[in-house]
Formats: sequence, structure tokens, C-alpha cells
Amino acid sequence: LYAYIYMYRPFKSYNQWFGRDNTMNKIREATIDDTAQVFLLASELATSFVVEYKAFSKSFEHCIHNESSLVLVAEDGEEIIGYLLGYDHYAFFSNGRITGTEEIFVKPEHRGSGIGKALMNKCEKWAKERFSTLSIVVTRRASEFYKSIGYEESAIYFKKDLTRIAEQNAGVDQRFRCAPSPTTQLNVIRCKFIH
Repeated sequence: LYAYIYMYRPFKSYNQWFGRDNTMNKIREATIDDTAQVFLLASELATSFVVEYKAFSKSFEHCIHNESSLVLVAEDGEEIIGYLLGYDHYAFFSNGRITGTEEIFVKPEHRGSGIGKALMNKCEKWAKERFSTLSIVVTRRASEFYKSIGYEESAIYFKKDLTRIAEQNAGVDQRFRCAPSPTTQLNVIRCKFIH
């Protein structure tokens, strides 16, 4: 009798037996009502920038309404415990669309319970529905996680902070007087150095 019950008992994973049950977690597309909670998570993820709420809310609203963007959230009850920001676009080298995961974050206390994988799976499903030929993640963090879900290390990336360049160039702009050139129809800029 015990063997019979055991055979038909629903299987429980290690995490379910020992308190890390993620069956209550739900992955869904974000809505405008998620702005504040996702902002807090994005602030934890950011290392190169300080995330400002006003700029974030504008970007968030744009992304949730842009058909080439995907914003997913992972919920535990009413609490958002993770999110993913993805995008897709056409590229020449891939013979079609590519999908990129721009940001993915899961609260530290929920890591290792399958939430990151579930977010990535949902993003990959979206990518396939849009006929993407390649899925990319540009990051130096969590490489073992990405390898475990089938990603291969491919390249390093270079970045340039354009906000800092604008601040640095503010002094340069004051030393130059620039005006559009009337001699051509192209947008050529003429600059004269001021001593």
C-alpha cells in the first residue's frame, strides 16, 4: 500500500520540501502599476548609474508600451521579487531579429529557486514568437547561471558613458562657437576656436 501511494504522490522538488517553494511565483508582463516596485529592484541591480525615479518611470512606461521591448516581473503574492527587461531588433549578422536581455534581477533571498530561469524561459518564448534567430545577454555577472541554461560565452563588450562625455564637453562647448554651414545642404558644423 505504501508503494502505491508513493508512486502516485505528486513529486516535490528539494526546494519545495525544504521551504523554497516557488510554485506560488508568477511570471507576467509588467504593467504601469509595477513602476515603484521594479524601480527598487533596478536600483539594486545598477552599478554604473544611480537610477533616478523620474527618468526610470519615463523609461519604464516607454518599455511596457513598446512592441520591441519586453518587461517581465516575477511575483510572490503581491510582492515583485524579480524582473527582466528584454528587447529585439533586426541585425544584419543574424539574418533576422535578435533578442537581448538588457536587465535581469532577482532578489538575493529568492535566487536559486528557478525564478531567473523562468524569466529567461518566458523571454526566449517571446523571442521565438517574434522569429528571433539569436538570444543574447551582455553581462559579466552570473556567468554560471547563463551557462546552465544553455548560453555560451561569446565576447566582451565595450561601453562609453555618454552622460559623462556631455558633462566633460560642457567646458569645450563654451570655448567653441558653432554654427550650421550655409555652403552645403549637409548638416556640416563650422566651429571657430575662441581664445
